[in-house]
Amino acid sequence: MADKLPLPHLRPAPNSHKSDFQVQNIPPQPKSAFPLQNSPPSPSHSFPVISVIKPILNTPPPPPRTAKSRPKSKEIQRKPKKNLLLESTSRPPPVFRNTQDEKGFFHSQLVFNADLCYDKGSAQHGIQEGASRDRGVQDFRNGTLGRQPRIKELSETGELLLHSIFEQDGNLDKILESVSIEEGDLLAILKGLARFRQWKKALNVFDWMRNHEDHKPNAQAIAVMIRTLVGHGQFSKATDLFHNLRQKGYSMDVYSYTSLISNYSRNGKYREAISLFKIMEEDGCQPDVVAYNVMLDVYGKMGNSWKKVVFLFEQMKNRGFRPDEYTYCTIIAACGSGQMYEEASNIFKEMKAAGYAPGIITYNALLNVYGKAGLHREALNILTEMENSKECQPDIVTYNELISAYCTAGFCNEAAALMDTMVSKGVEPDVFTYTILISAFGKAGREEKALEFFKQMKNAGCQPNLCTFNAIIAMYGKKAKFKKMMLVFDEMRSSGHTPDRFTWNTLVAVCGTNGMHMNVANVFKEMKQVGFIPDRDTYNTLIGAYGRSGSVEMALETYGQMIKEGFCPNLSTYIALLNAFAKKGQWEEAESVLADMKDKGYKPNENAYASLLHAYANGNHIVRLRILAEDIHSGVIHPSWVLLKTLVLVYGKCNLLTETEGAFSELKRRGFSPDLVTYNTMIVIYGKHGFIDEAFDMLENMKQNGWKPDLITYNSLISMYGREGNCKKSEAILSEMKMVGNKPDVVSYNIVINAYCKQGLMQDASRIFSEMMDSGVRPCIVTFNTFVAGYSKLAMFEEAMNVLNYMKKHGFMPNEHTYYAIVDSYCKLGRFQAASDFVNKIRQTDNTFDHEKLYRLSQRVTERQKTDSSESISSIMH
Repeated sequence: MADKLPLPHLRPAPNSHKSDFQVQNIPPQPKSAFPLQNSPPSPSHSFPVISVIKPILNTPPPPPRTAKSRPKSKEIQRKPKKNLLLESTSRPPPVFRNTQDEKGFFHSQLVFNADLCYDKGSAQHGIQEGASRDRGVQDFRNGTLGRQPRIKELSETGELLLHSIFEQDGNLDKILESVSIEEGDLLAILKGLARFRQWKKALNVFDWMRNHEDHKPNAQAIAVMIRTLVGHGQFSKATDLFHNLRQKGYSMDVYSYTSLISNYSRNGKYREAISLFKIMEEDGCQPDVVAYNVMLDVYGKMGNSWKKVVFLFEQMKNRGFRPDEYTYCTIIAACGSGQMYEEASNIFKEMKAAGYAPGIITYNALLNVYGKAGLHREALNILTEMENSKECQPDIVTYNELISAYCTAGFCNEAAALMDTMVSKGVEPDVFTYTILISAFGKAGREEKALEFFKQMKNAGCQPNLCTFNAIIAMYGKKAKFKKMMLVFDEMRSSGHTPDRFTWNTLVAVCGTNGMHMNVANVFKEMKQVGFIPDRDTYNTLIGAYGRSGSVEMALETYGQMIKEGFCPNLSTYIALLNAFAKKGQWEEAESVLADMKDKGYKPNENAYASLLHAYANGNHIVRLRILAEDIHSGVIHPSWVLLKTLVLVYGKCNLLTETEGAFSELKRRGFSPDLVTYNTMIVIYGKHGFIDEAFDMLENMKQNGWKPDLITYNSLISMYGREGNCKKSEAILSEMKMVGNKPDVVSYNIVINAYCKQGLMQDASRIFSEMMDSGVRPCIVTFNTFVAGYSKLAMFEEAMNVLNYMKKHGFMPNEHTYYAIVDSYCKLGRFQAASDFVNKIRQTDNTFDHEKLYRLSQRVTERQKTDSSESISSIMH
């Protein structure tokens, strides 16, 4: 139980009621892992993030990304899969995965797998159609081999040899040398071993072939072996084998090169992929359509290589290769990383002109580009075109992309309505649909709506996946609701999900968002300790977290570390750097980053320009702010919802009422809906200018549009009345806030206390202080400074000193503002000697106050005394 900490009984101030600063139980200060200097940990921040992290520290690291683990249960039965390598079409199956962009919105990303794109048949790639890949050596030992489709290239002797290899444990040399092997059997044996997941035995056979002149592996055998290793997660062995064979002069075909390049791309090693493609050409190995498609995908994923994409595309055509639908689809997908929606639209038109009828993959890829750019109208036009096409009807991915486009554009309600439309047309929402909406409403601050969809999702029998939990964790983290975050972690783990890299990235971002930059490094360290290898997204998150917490130096240091680790910066990297400089108002550095983006081939998106607007506002460079705003309004820069909303925020930040109103009107004129942050900005600026009626009109408008006032809304209204000197109204808003279940924080109480202190009503200020303590909200240095200033202003120095002593006793060390309030009040009364004595007393009683600060305080007394003397002499002379 906390000790009772008595505040002094203070005598009444002149012309004021008797003060009753009574005995209170101050909640003990939490031992947070994230102490904030000179600022109070409010209740919502008192829960240490490290305690959220601890339960997952013992979580085993994820399996290697290239390895595919399979359930071992014998009860799980799988149907034989078609061998997609043998399909007689060059069009691969649609493969999408759920990804998250730099704004936190979810999209479906096209996944390129070169192994699914070759259509050369079993002669080149191995396994007869219909054969199951999920049976292993047990098929042979159970005598089921004869019931499987035969590997057609094998002779009778070869089939017996393959059977013996499966039965043999250890070295296979004796078996291989015991028979006369017919031409082509060894290649078929390699394919058979690959088919039954026996990569180690396949490698044993391959090594035996290398050691026998009569059976040296040719390019086809090498391709089968490399692809076998890659397909079974043995990528390092595949690359070592490739380079060893190349050094020894073996001839390799395009399939070997492309398999490795494709795997490099899937693992984000784009530089290695590009290097290997160049080696392929230097070795005289001609790329084919699939190789070009893989490289187009590589450059697209790098995010700053549009010129290289165009060059490679033209080279491909000039060398006589006819682009297929996947070529066009890959280029369109590449446009998404740089929000090059115009370029994507042009490629789409070129594809049609070349005689290709767009398929579902291409339409969805174009929707992905529009979705990332928030172009909901363009996305809706694509949906209409698809619906009018009898051969290409929208699927779940189509609707998910359209919903994502509406969410990105700020139309969350309309996005939710789209899900109803989707259901009415017979397309059931999936886990991605719900996750997109949960993430969007969470980012918009509409927590109740996000949780409503989460509940609806589970009631519909749709199990949340890791992305869903990550979205809710991010939502709670953004609002520093760490205890609720912990509950989500528990539910996530009980559902069988293991925290992934994005979960860790979210924790890093939470630390940055809440100004806890010291813990960003701690989370990063813990992440590596549990086995997660940082990728480019992790470094981008780190840069962003340091930037949001105001540590530009650490952001730049992390950027340097990222480059050192071999990761290429992408659009998100530059956005994170822009945000870091914007936070500090370093607009010149922000402009430099933007220029470098353009030089590197990146097309600045809405987030880049939004960061630049904030940089101008924080740097108080109004002229440049207005120039950029004009480019947005005129359409030189696309006036998206994000940018129009940002204009409201930055003008409000600069206290430019007319411009803020104009930006708000423009936002609505263009058909966009203001969000909670935008409404709060309008209420704040009206409050600052004393336009109380306008502030309440905006509040009503906000409620009518489905937004509930939050803590910031109420604090803005409390501050508005406090600024007007209407203490009772401020307190009434505080009471209303509590009645509707919106718990006040320390800022709420400090505003009301400050209002009463400014009016000299110390008893009322003490009463509010008592209410704050009873509600469990811990005071901060600002609270006590307000009381010290209030008493000092009334010449109640004894009471001010008592508050000062109380602060020290209970762990609130006075700062310069605390002492300035007392010194300035002494000087204002002409009691300069008392002020000097007080400064000297600080030297003796407060060893935390350094010599530099004491010197400034002494100088303040001296300067005030000189000013007072000069004014007195001037008065006598006149």
